Amino acid sequence: MAVWLNSTVNFVQLFIERVPTGWFKVRGYTFADLKILSPKKLSDKEKKMMESTFNEISKQEFPCIWKQIAMNCKPGLFSPEWIRRLAEVFNEFDEWLGKNFEPRRKIDETILTILGYNTDRIKKIQEWLYPTLLKEIYILKKLNRVDMGS
Repeated sequence: MAVWLNSTVNFVQLFIERVPTGWFKVRGYTFADLKILSPKKLSDKEKKMMESTFNEISKQEFPCIWKQIAMNCKPGLFSPEWIRRLAEVFNEFDEWLGKNFEPRRKIDETILTILGYNTDRIKKIQEWLYPTLLKEIYILKKLNRVDMGS
């Protein structure tokens, strides 16, 4: 379940359910309403896929989430204005943008495959999801509502 809990799909869910304070908090009672993959409903093939992904990425060091996401964003997806804005809020943004962080992609590809998406659709989801989420984190950081690492 570590793969699910560390997926961007789950992160978005937590982002939506967070308490709107100066901290990124999720209250205990909201966990009962969160969606999670049921191990009982996963096929043997899906369980092996999750286990393989976990084994592949579990020993790797992960930078903070905004860096993981920025690394997997294509620079051309942002206007020059957005590049400027993001660089104002995220330390060394230009150095991280588009560098590719395969463990993040691998986690998300595994989860989206299990959810029934094909490779082409997964790439389109990631191409939309990563920059959209990065902009949302930017907005919250700008409002001093969340600390997503430096």
